[in-house]
Amino acid sequence: MSKDTIQAKSLIIRNETEPGMNTNDRVADILDDINESKIDAPQGSGFYFLNTGGLSPSWTAINPSSYYMNYWDGSNFRASNIYYSPSNQRLGIGTGNTILNHTLEVNGSVKLKTLVATELPNAETDPTFTKSLYAKPDGTIGIGPRQSIVLPFIPKVNIESFSSDATYYYLKVMVIGILGSWSGTPFRLFVDALSNPAEAVDVTYETTSVSSYPIPLNSVSNSANSLFFTLKFPKSTNDFMWQSTYNGVIITAVFLGCHNNDLQNNVSYTVPRIGIDTRLKIKLPV
Repeated sequence: MSKDTIQAKSLIIRNETEPGMNTNDRVADILDDINESKIDAPQGSGFYFLNTGGLSPSWTAINPSSYYMNYWDGSNFRASNIYYSPSNQRLGIGTGNTILNHTLEVNGSVKLKTLVATELPNAETDPTFTKSLYAKPDGTIGIGPRQSIVLPFIPKVNIESFSSDATYYYLKVMVIGILGSWSGTPFRLFVDALSNPAEAVDVTYETTSVSSYPIPLNSVSNSANSLFFTLKFPKSTNDFMWQSTYNGVIITAVFLGCHNNDLQNNVSYTVPRIGIDTRLKIKLPV
């Protein structure tokens, strides 16, 4: 019963009641009406809102699921799929009430206009980072095997000296920055006079490791070997221009290179790295 209805009944009683007349019946009617219009306290503990729609008011819980953010659907409060973990103050969207390992976890797709990330771990030299990110033109990001960046590092070849004895010619060559390995004799040697080159034959070699050479901007191999080659080839089977009396000729040493098997997946390129050096023989130390 509304307040206006109660006041109206009180006015009727005052108008109908004569002095000294027993009004207990009329008062009882009003008390009954008030008692009927009273709403009981909600059952249980928690938070409720008073729903005045329908024939009579009622209580509706506004905490249907603990630690889930609620929303109003127009007639009632509902639990959303946004879960708050009170133990570690983390938020999950579509994750359910599972243990959250990150400040924010989303079980679904996310669309961002701008993403700014700071204090990320350095993955450049960390072998545990084995995946790479890929992007479509629309910005969709995917994940795949990590792609290593290997710059085309070319070995540096330097002819150090040329000498001979009664049987052999000796050419000493330094090669800086060797990656991977080679097969067979790693050099082709030429002597040239007036564009008429003669190639050395029956060449054998020995090597001496010198040092490690740093390779800048290479994320896979940070350094390469430097080797000192002593190349030996017999006088009896080689052109007369190698003789010491021909000092005005040009000597060329072509390092046939080594296959690029320095990638993380151990795949070699078909074409090896090649280096070259050319010197005037008279200028070379013996």
